[in-house]
Amino acid sequence: MAESEVVPEDRGDSDGTSSEREILGWTLSICCVTIIAVKIRWDPKKAAANKRKHGVSFREAATCFDDPDGCYLRNEAPSYEDRLILIGRSAKSRLLFVVHAEVGRDEIRIVSARRASPAQRRIYDGLD
Repeated sequence: MAESEVVPEDRGDSDGTSSEREILGWTLSICCVTIIAVKIRWDPKKAAANKRKHGVSFREAATCFDDPDGCYLRNEAPSYEDRLILIGRSAKSRLLFVVHAEVGRDEIRIVSARRASPAQRRIYDGLD
């Protein structure tokens, strides 16, 4: 599963807008984007245990990273690594709570995934 993020590249005027050029009577708008691929991985044994305990596969959880409305939070629980939380809708339309760690610039490791609680649903819906 790969996640893509579109990041505009500043190729325009100093205010960041796209630039326009007139060539042979035609007005051309110039705009560029950079695509960044992110790898999503997980431990197979941990994934199997998570599926048994919570009924959510890490493969399904990986699809939450495609949710444009996903809500990212920092996990305040003590850990040897920085962990992040994503509350997002999966490809199966389930709202999931996904704990993950960033591994370098272009890799994410899923740690756990389960259905979002009512309080987490309110956060996703912007009510809390």
